[in-house]
Amino acid sequence: MKDSYSVEQDIREKYRTFVRKQGRKPRYAHCRIKWNDDATEEEVIIKLSAHADPGEDDSIFFYCNNFSEFSRLTKTGMEDFILIRCFGFE
Repeated sequence: MKDSYSVEQDIREKYRTFVRKQGRKPRYAHCRIKWNDDATEEEVIIKLSAHADPGEDDSIFFYCNNFSEFSRLTKTGMEDFILIRCFGFE
């Protein structure tokens, strides 16, 4: 597994590439997390906005206010899980 710095750098590069190609900030991130308590891993969708939409609540695992808050999820102790990989943005 990559260290949190490498994961964060990878996320930043994917984010910059998305913004450059799409001309806008992404709304969602497709990720892999690891739970702190039992180290199980899970693929999830994280919304890069705190705005909840009742129509999509079942598919959204976590909400972040902005990209900076999202990238901090790579650090242990921020939440009950740690972000270990970002597959991409949409």
